Amino acid sequence: MRRVLLLLVGLMLLSGLAFGPQVNVAQSIDDQTKNTDDTSEGDNVEGTASGNQSSLETVPENASKVEKRMEEIRQRMERNQERSNDTLPENASKVEKRMEEIRQRMERNQERSNDTLPENTSKVEKRMEEIRQRMEGNVKERTQERMEEIRQKKERNQQRFNETLENLSERDKEIHRHGFKVSNSVHSLLDMEDLTVGIGEEVSQIAQDINKSVNKTTEAEQKIKNRGGFSKFLFGGDEKSAEKIQSQVNKNQQRLQRLEQSQQNCNCSEEVKNMMQEQIQEIEQEQQRLQQVAQEEKQNKGLLGWLWK
Repeated sequence: MRRVLLLLVGLMLLSGLAFGPQVNVAQSIDDQTKNTDDTSEGDNVEGTASGNQSSLETVPENASKVEKRMEEIRQRMERNQERSNDTLPENASKVEKRMEEIRQRMERNQERSNDTLPENTSKVEKRMEEIRQRMEGNVKERTQERMEEIRQKKERNQQRFNETLENLSERDKEIHRHGFKVSNSVHSLLDMEDLTVGIGEEVSQIAQDINKSVNKTTEAEQKIKNRGGFSKFLFGGDEKSAEKIQSQVNKNQQRLQRLEQSQQNCNCSEEVKNMMQEQIQEIEQEQQRLQQVAQEEKQNKGLLGWLWK
């Protein structure tokens, strides 16, 4: 409204500046010529007044239009504001509703995920168990096949060895047969290296040390058996050979203890442990026999053996 008033004042000032000089000029011309009558002068004054009155009447008319336009604009802005205020809560409600739908959907997805997880875990565990059982079955089957191969090899070795003894005396056959029994058991232990997980290398080393002792005990026992009966009667047994056998037996007893400890610590199946135990028992039985041979030989003093023993 203030701007409208200022506009009106400005228009009035402009009108005054425009029409004021025109009246002064008309009067000057009238004074100089003095030919203008009162009628013409009256007409000019009346025309000038009529023009000023038209300008003054136009200014309020334009101000009214401006005020009317500004009122229309103000009313439109108020209606827009009202519509905006009415729409905002509606949009906010829609947003909140949509957010709630999303939250509920997420909760349902989480619940389905929680329900599915144990099911999937159960399936995985079941599958893992099937694979484990299959692997154990394959390992067990392979182990049994390998053990059967070792047994068959041991039997073939024994048959071939018996064929080599045909030309020996019964006494020598017996000596070599006992020695080969130990060697054959030792080689079975060596063949089991791939089955004795974690101890294969240690078992192989012990078995090799026992196998080396076989030649020494076999040689010493041959000397004892080949000693003539008359010499035994007079001078007693071969104490030197007996001491040699006893020394090897003592060492082998320690080796057997280590083998038994390794067998107990073996990360292998019971079938493999049992087969190891069979070989250990065969070697131990031969050591017991050799120890008895050595003791009997030492105890035989002979008729004259007491003179220097």
